[in-house]
This record gives sequence, structure tokens and C-alpha cells, in this order.
Amino acid sequence: MILYDVYVFKEKFSKTDILEFIEIYGLIPMEDFYEYPKYEETTTFKTDQFIDMLRFVLESVGRKYTFYFNSKEKIEYKQAIIQIYEDKSVCLGLGVLPEYEKKYLNELKLQYKTNNVFVCYHVPPPNTSSAVRALFLY
Repeated sequence: MILYDVYVFKEKFSKTDILEFIEIYGLIPMEDFYEYPKYEETTTFKTDQFIDMLRFVLESVGRKYTFYFNSKEKIEYKQAIIQIYEDKSVCLGLGVLPEYEKKYLNELKLQYKTNNVFVCYHVPPPNTSSAVRALFLY
């Protein structure tokens, strides 16, 4: 099954936006499936509980993590991703079926009142906020 990733990039970190995104799109965590900065000098917090880790990351700006979700509905979009960058920016993404790409592209633009919405076709999402910003320079 092919999915297109539709992302909204937000320059400023917002705990509220992230929690609303999870609620609005009916997202459930892929248990024990998140990525964190490798090779950190010290461990600040360690847990095997997905929700506890998400709460920890949302409590303080500047922690770089990626969280993966499934959709409860699993009709038009199957999965989601939230990438939190060190510079207080965030990427919120939905893995949508190709025929729903434009619908969610427009929906995210309206919901977040921004033009910083883009689609990744068969490629991984940008892993830094500077890579995302480069998309919008042209």
C-alpha cells in the first residue's frame, strides 16, 4: 500500500498544537516506537512507556524526538508522525492514501493557517528543521 506523507511545518513549538493534532486525527501510539537523539552524553529520562516519553518531551522545548502513530479509523490516512526539533519547531504529518492527498493538504493549511504544508512522495521526511525550511525558499 502506497501512502503519501502530508506535513505541516510549524516554526514555533506548541504543546497544544501537538496534543490537538493527536486528538483531531484520532491517533494512537505505535507502542515503543519513537526515535530519540543518539549519542547523547547523559540520559535525562528513560522509560519504555510511549505516552510517558511523549509527555516528557512536550514538557520542555529543545528535545529532538520523532513519534509514530496509527490511525484509529484507518480509512483515508493510516499513520502519522510528529517530529520535534531542537530549535522549537515541529513537523506534524499524516500518511494518507494517494486519492486523499489534496484533501489533507488543504485541511492542514486551513487548520494551521499556514502555507508551510508539503507532501513527501516515497522519500523519508526531513530530519532537521533547516531541511524543512529549505523546501520553502523556492
